[in-house]
Amino acid sequence: MDHRIGSTRESTLLGSSEFQEAPDGEKWWKQMRDYFTRRICLPAHSGPSGLCSAYVDSCNGANAVGPKILASFDQLLHVASLNNMLWRLAGAEYHTFDLDYKFHEITGCSLPQRRPGADDRFKADVDAIAAEVMGKPDKVKEMAGLLSDALTQNQPPWWACFAEEAGPYYDAGDWVKLCRVLGLGHFHDGHWVLSWRYEVGLAGTVYRPTVVEANDGPFHFPSPPSEPYGITMPLDLGDVPACCEVVHPPLTGQAAVRACTGLLGHMEGAPCSTGDLHLFRQRHTERLKTNYNKPQNQEWFNRHMGIS
Repeated sequence: MDHRIGSTRESTLLGSSEFQEAPDGEKWWKQMRDYFTRRICLPAHSGPSGLCSAYVDSCNGANAVGPKILASFDQLLHVASLNNMLWRLAGAEYHTFDLDYKFHEITGCSLPQRRPGADDRFKADVDAIAAEVMGKPDKVKEMAGLLSDALTQNQPPWWACFAEEAGPYYDAGDWVKLCRVLGLGHFHDGHWVLSWRYEVGLAGTVYRPTVVEANDGPFHFPSPPSEPYGITMPLDLGDVPACCEVVHPPLTGQAAVRACTGLLGHMEGAPCSTGDLHLFRQRHTERLKTNYNKPQNQEWFNRHMGIS
């Protein structure tokens, strides 16, 4: 693992049922994906299953960001792809009459359905939904709250940056640049973007993200030992500054409605080409070495020279 996963959490993780079979390379990645789905994508509090997400467990307490570091009034910014949220909700385990009825009541549209070989049709359905709520902040807020509530039982933790750092890109309405700065390479050209802006106190306990919460995603890069937060990997080869980031339980209920900005952004281009990923990682390694050149990080930098 890495320095963000202490020995207690590592023992707990490797002792779970997902890791009981001795893995080869391919099995290891499957085990990690299964662990993420079954152990991370759970509510922050025990639900019907009696389980809660592993990142809020006491064995991950070392990654909790305490009030001495982060004030409750500091502002966080979370962004999500409407397309990705609706794609997940189109799965059979979510699609209920009650959800579809409430969604139609808010948007005037039915929830889009997944059809084999019909990705363009799904995107067109999402575009139609966006057209119905665009410029109607209250409708966007209601829709955002409904979607977050519907995903709660199986939703990954929310990743959030500090609004002070990402605010200039957000305020300018440059959604592609915002997603590049935040390292959101899983957003795509043409996606619609929801956003939430809220105080840390509303999120509750926030955590420094680890490789486990990132599900070994290619756009995540470890943060050095000196930092209590995660650090985004900008998908840009220039001098774009990275942002601090944390994870926390998703907002739900009226909190998710009120904290939603009511804006619906549109991606006029992709944040990156995956063919450039190696170059982005190299550039980010240089960025970290320049900005976090502290004694306690030197061993870590030496050990991770080949991480890019």
